Amino acid sequence: MLMQIYTRILVSSLILFFLFFIITRIKKGSIDFKYALIWISINLSLLIFTLFPSLISSLAELFGIGVPLNLLLFIGIMICLFMTFCLAMSFSKLKKMSYLLTQQIALLDKAIIDCDSKKIFSEGS
Repeated sequence: MLMQIYTRILVSSLILFFLFFIITRIKKGSIDFKYALIWISINLSLLIFTLFPSLISSLAELFGIGVPLNLLLFIGIMICLFMTFCLAMSFSKLKKMSYLLTQQIALLDKAIIDCDSKKIFSEGS
């Protein structure tokens, strides 16, 4: 059950377009390289499986999985779990940084108010 040649060309073109899109986003600074690296590796893997569709069948047979589509679904789920975990770690780090910055701003505001009130009292004497 090999893909038709026009389907391979279409899918390969879409993958290459998305790779180009990711690279331009990296150059513009819209995405961090570490997150883009995940997307680039996924796209390159998809490109390899598109150009060599028998490879996924061989891998499924190697791992003892009867249907190659099940291997693709399993890999996709694992990638989604990995990306969710990475995003959760980033969210936790940003939440902690936001909390610390809020505390620092509050302390700076208090210091400014204290400085202004001392200035007012010293001018009034």
